Amino acid sequence: MTDRTSHDTIDLDGLRSGLHDLAEASVPPIRTDLADVRARGARARRRRRAARAAVPLAAGLAAAAVIAVPAGGDGHRPSVASGRPAARDPLTGPATFGALPAGYRVTITDDASGTFQLTAAKKGGLPQYVLSVYPPGREPAMGMMRGAVPARRVPAGKVNGRAAHWLQPPPPGAGTAAGEARLRFQSPDGRWAELELDAAPAGTDLAAQIHRVAAGVRFAPAPLAVPVRLRDLPAGLRLIGTSVSTDATSGIGWRTVLTFSAATRSRDLTVTLGKPAGDRMWAGGRRAPNTTVDGHAAYRQAAGPARTKEGLTRVGAGLDVLCVYEVTGTDVCLEATPKGSALLKATGGLPGLYARTTVLGTDPARWTSAPLG
Repeated sequence: MTDRTSHDTIDLDGLRSGLHDLAEASVPPIRTDLADVRARGARARRRRRAARAAVPLAAGLAAAAVIAVPAGGDGHRPSVASGRPAARDPLTGPATFGALPAGYRVTITDDASGTFQLTAAKKGGLPQYVLSVYPPGREPAMGMMRGAVPARRVPAGKVNGRAAHWLQPPPPGAGTAAGEARLRFQSPDGRWAELELDAAPAGTDLAAQIHRVAAGVRFAPAPLAVPVRLRDLPAGLRLIGTSVSTDATSGIGWRTVLTFSAATRSRDLTVTLGKPAGDRMWAGGRRAPNTTVDGHAAYRQAAGPARTKEGLTRVGAGLDVLCVYEVTGTDVCLEATPKGSALLKATGGLPGLYARTTVLGTDPARWTSAPLG
């Protein structure tokens, strides 16, 4: 899968990779300690292709978060779609899974980049299917497989009468491993999609299983539900990304992130909700409370200088941060760059935005696909 990790994103691909390696090694389940999981993943991604499901947060918007390890060495190269990603509503996905095998459910929805992703997994995060839907245009580059093996096209049966091919044949084969395979196929409108199955049990007919799930994918607009409502956002801030993870046992955790921009490419405000029991939000645990908000323990960091007196940039320096803990079963963290803070100033800054935030809880039945108003 595509590795969208860079210097300025949290390495959730690495987390997934580490989880997979732990499962293969038959070791005890991962603790919900993002620092530990991420460290394992960083080591693993130098040996194998990471599973996609990144939730791309800018490091500048992740005060005290883990700094990602850039791809390199024998890590795989990203697959990049040609042309500029087509603009679309980050609260509407282009596809959904149809029939999934018994025991699978959608655990991650990610529309935080030009490639839309859905992950369906069994409890605990594995096995899993990952569906990637690329922007319209030519097929993305093939990228790399395990062990820096260049991916290659291998003929595959058509999917609903449309073109399809494997990225390497299902195992055994160079760049692949037991229990996983990747199939690319075209959607009705001609855009390319990719379906990967990871950690399938021994004896699974990978080709038949992946073709069955791929044939059931529904390519139609589908609203994305989130557990929060935000009122009266400044007109200068627009939503550019939505990521939702609902499996607290997967190593990624129970988390929703809404990312807003004040310019074409910048990430100037993030609204993050995390369930304390399944996702400690930040490596090393919650940032120690230093205030209270509406009776809740909270952490407040006013924007400060971006550099220390030694001239080194601190992680999260220069950001305006407000985290309020255990609000309707979740932690809520709001973070803004100076540009985002300037836009929020007239409406009370981050405290004012928090006052206009309604947390809808952990039951998806109560969530909304229209969180902005």
